[in-house]
Amino acid sequence: MDEAKRAKLIKVNGGVIALIIIAAIAIVVASKSCTVIGPTERGVRVTLGKVSEEIMQPGFRWKTPFVQDIKKLSIVPKEINVTISVGNNAAVSKDLQEIGVTSIINYKYVDEDEKLITVVKNYNEGKIYDLINNAFINSIKVQIGQYTIEDLVQKSGEINAKVREDMSRDLAKYPIEIVQLTIDNWNWPDSFNKQIARTMELKQEAEQAKQRLAIAEQDAQKQVKEAEAAKEAAIRQAEAEKEAAQLKADAKKIAADAQAYENARIAQNINTMREQWQHEERMARLEKWNGKEPGADATVITPNYSGYNINNSNR
Repeated sequence: MDEAKRAKLIKVNGGVIALIIIAAIAIVVASKSCTVIGPTERGVRVTLGKVSEEIMQPGFRWKTPFVQDIKKLSIVPKEINVTISVGNNAAVSKDLQEIGVTSIINYKYVDEDEKLITVVKNYNEGKIYDLINNAFINSIKVQIGQYTIEDLVQKSGEINAKVREDMSRDLAKYPIEIVQLTIDNWNWPDSFNKQIARTMELKQEAEQAKQRLAIAEQDAQKQVKEAEAAKEAAIRQAEAEKEAAQLKADAKKIAADAQAYENARIAQNINTMREQWQHEERMARLEKWNGKEPGADATVITPNYSGYNINNSNR
């Protein structure tokens, strides 16, 4: 290859390389000249470090390459985890037990122009995390100190609400809002786990003793009821026997009265018959009387009643 062709080839290759470089620069400049703000985002323009006071809404936006930048802020809730470990930094319960806690906190930027501009000017993700973390730790330690360790699990909802209220109040001056707070787990020393196990055993033993006492009380109540039932039955039996005896006595009295009445009637009949016989005897004597007193040979017939039993006679 002669020198002319070589020079021409070098010239052509140099032009291609220049075009590639220019195209690359153009692509970079173009990418730095525009951006897209999403539907859940807001934008703030920063020009050479100066923050604009205007919030950019979702859409396609132009900017000056290498001079301007558009800071995008998501207005959807974000999630952070905060953990307090058992140890030197642990919370202390009302009954002086070390308590650890794991929580999930959802927060978001306040969707107001002034608040969003403040975020760009004064805060970054790390500073926001520190604000939320410190507010949570300060509040949860205060709240845990008002409850015993046994109350923590039972009243988690109540504690959760109080901590969220405290955090919302403490963070009100910052451009963030607590959306949701969830206490995920409670932690305590192994020694307390053993204490809980022993307490559960004692409670179980107490419950068993309580059940045995309840059974004994039921048996005693059953015996009392049976005794009362037997007493009532005996009283009813005695009353029935008394009533039966009274009825028998009344029956005997009625029978005796009837017998006495019958005897009286029989006696009255006999007396009547005796008088009748005596009258008939007198009449017979008068019919036979001859005007003289009866002599010694006169015979007087008198009825014999000596063998007549009043109680056994037939009417």
